[in-house]
Parts: sequence; structure tokens; C-alpha cells
Amino acid sequence: MPKFVRAGLIGIVAVVLVVGVALLLAQDQETLTIRSAVSAEDPRHPAYLAALVSADLSGGSRYVVHTNGQQFFPAMLAAIRTAGPCRRPMP
Repeated sequence: MPKFVRAGLIGIVAVVLVVGVALLLAQDQETLTIRSAVSAEDPRHPAYLAALVSADLSGGSRYVVHTNGQQFFPAMLAAIRTAGPCRRPMP
């Protein structure tokens, strides 16, 4: 078998392997499940979340659960635009 044919076959096999591994690692975002000790509907959730991220709750703190990127990114960008100065030193 000529060298260029063998090199081509090795290249094709390598590409197929890389694509196969990428597909195995990829997850359908609709089936992604996040498990938490306290559900988002539980009244203890704000305190649990604050402890999880090592941040204190301050007056007027609130949270909204977004379920997809179409909800999340516009809300995140709006929050960044309207955010005030940081009240605690960054680690």
C-alpha cells in the first residue's frame, strides 16, 4: 500500500476517533440533571446557595432560576450592567 494512501487512512481514522470521543462527551442539555441538597423552591435555598458560594446575603438579595441560555444570558448581562460596586474584598 502506498505511503500516501496509508497516511490518508490514518488521518481518516484519527478524525473519526476524535469526533467519536467528542460525541461521547457531549450531553443533550435537555437531559442534564443537577442534583442539590436543597431544591430551588425550598425556603432554605437562599441560605444554602449563599453558603455554597461563600457569600453573605444582603438586603434586597434575590434570585431567579433560569432554565436555558435564552433566559440566562440576557438576564446575566442586564445584571452586570446594573450592578453596583462590590461590597466585600475579593479573595
